[in-house]
Amino acid sequence: MEETRKKAYSNEWRKEPCSIFRVPTHIRWFNFKTYKQNDICNGPYDPKFVSIGPYHHGKERLQPLEEFKWRALHILLNENEKTTTFCFDKMKNLEQRARSCYSEVVDMSSDEFVWMMLLDGCFILFILADRLKDVVQILHFSNETDPSNEKNPQPQFCDSGAIAPAWPIFNKVMADLLLLENQIPFFVLWELFKLVLHPKVLLREDFKQLPESYSVEDRMELVLVNMALGTLIRVYPGKKYYDDFAYEPGMNKIHHFLHLFYLSIALSSKKPDEKNSSCASKFKKKIIRNDPCLPTSTAQNEKQSKFFEKELPLCIEITKDFFIYLFRGYGKNNKNPKCIPNVTDLDKIGVKFIPKYQTKTFLDVTFDYQKGVMEIPPLILYPYTETTLRNIIAFEQCFGGEENLFHISHYVIMMAFLICTPGDISKLQDEEIITNWLGSREEVLNVFKQLRGEVVDVSNDHYADVYKKVNQFRYSKFNRHWATLMNDYFGSPWSFLAVFAAFVALVLTFLQTFFAVHTTSHSTG
Repeated sequence: MEETRKKAYSNEWRKEPCSIFRVPTHIRWFNFKTYKQNDICNGPYDPKFVSIGPYHHGKERLQPLEEFKWRALHILLNENEKTTTFCFDKMKNLEQRARSCYSEVVDMSSDEFVWMMLLDGCFILFILADRLKDVVQILHFSNETDPSNEKNPQPQFCDSGAIAPAWPIFNKVMADLLLLENQIPFFVLWELFKLVLHPKVLLREDFKQLPESYSVEDRMELVLVNMALGTLIRVYPGKKYYDDFAYEPGMNKIHHFLHLFYLSIALSSKKPDEKNSSCASKFKKKIIRNDPCLPTSTAQNEKQSKFFEKELPLCIEITKDFFIYLFRGYGKNNKNPKCIPNVTDLDKIGVKFIPKYQTKTFLDVTFDYQKGVMEIPPLILYPYTETTLRNIIAFEQCFGGEENLFHISHYVIMMAFLICTPGDISKLQDEEIITNWLGSREEVLNVFKQLRGEVVDVSNDHYADVYKKVNQFRYSKFNRHWATLMNDYFGSPWSFLAVFAAFVALVLTFLQTFFAVHTTSHSTG
C-alpha cells in the first residue's frame, strides 16, 4: 500500500491521461436523493451482475459470474495452459499502462491486477463473439465447445449467475458493461483479441471489399469494433440508426467500451472519408448481419439535370423565403436563448412534432422555422436506458479534451425543456417519437428531470440553433395571432360551429342586403 502511494505521488505510474473515472461525489449525491437509501449501493453507477476492472472487483454480490469468467478464458484459449501463460505475460507488459488509465491508484498486487485484466478481457470477448453468427470462424474454438454443436451448446448465463443454455439477463449484463466505473482499457481487449483471433479470418471474402491501404491490424481492428457495435445494438436507444455509423481504423482512439458506445452516438453526424467509409460500411453489414452489399446508383447526366437539381430548387426556396418573411416576419427576439417552451406550449402556437427516421443518430433534432415543424428522432426508453445515459453524462463531465462536445448532456437538457408534464409525454408518444418501456408517463418525466440535474458544465450548446429558431417562431406576430385564432375560436367543435354559424349568418345578411339594394335599383329604374 505504501509503495503504491509513493508511486502515485511521484507520478511514475501515469503513462497516459486517465479515462476511467470514479463518478464524482456531487453526481452521486444528487442520485442519493432520488434513489432509496437502501438501494444506493445498487444505484445507476454500480454493477448489478458482473464487475469489470478494479473499482468493484471482489464485491461479494458480484461473485456468481466470476466462475463464468474462468470458463470464458478456458474456451477462448482452448484450455491450453501454455497459451494461458503466454497471454498472461502479454497482459503483464500492459500493466503499468493499464493502471494509468484509472483516475485512482489501484491498490492491487501485480499478479492480481494482471489476472483481473485477462479474465475480464476474455469475458467481454466471449460475449462479443458468442453474439456473432460465424463465431467459429472468428475465434479459436475447440470442437468440444463448438457453439454450432447442438449436443453440446455453448455455456451461457442464467439469473443465478450459473451456466445455462439461454441469455435471460444478457441485456442487464450489457448495461453493466456500459458503466463508467466498470471498464478496462480498450487496448487490453485489442491486444487480447489479436492473441485469440483465428488467422483464417483474414482470408474471408469480407476483407476483399476493404481498401488495399488497410493493413492487417486495420482489418483486425475493424473486426473487433464491429463485433462490439453489433453487440451494443441490443441496448442502443435507437437501434435503427446503428447502420449509419461506419468506424474507420485509426479514426479515433477508443478508451474503453463505454467510450466506443459514446462515439457510435456522437460521431454518427460526422462524415468520414467517403472512399473508405463506403467499404467499411459494407464490411460492417457483412460481418454482423450478413446483409448483401447494396449496389451504388449510377450518375445522371449533369448537364441535363443541372437546372432541375440546382437552379429550380434554389428559385423555389428563395420565393418561399420571401413570402414567409413578408407574411410571418422573423420575430423580435434574435438573441441566443438558452431554453425553449415545453411540448404542450409549443403545440398551442402551432409547432408540429414529427418523428425523424432519415438520420444517423437520435441526437439529430432539428426545427424548420418556415414550416413550424420540429423533427425528433424516435427514442426507445428501456429500463436500462436511464442508467446508460447517466454514465455517459458522467463520462462527459469527467473527460476533457477537444473531442468531448457534451452531445448527450446537451440532448438531455433539451429533452428536459420539452418534457415538463405527462401531457408532453403523451403528445410525443402519440407522434411515435418516444417509445416507453419504463411504465407510467411520470417515470419518463422523472428520468429527464433527474438526468438534467446531473449536468454541471456545458458550453457551445449543440442545439443553440434549434433554440434560436423555436423562439423566433414563438415570438412571431403571425404565429401568435394564428395560434390565438385556432385556440380561442377553433379549440373545440362547439366553438367552431358557433363561428361557422356566425359566418353563415353574416353571408346571408350580406346576400339579403345585396338583393334588397339590387331589387330597389331595378324598380326605380
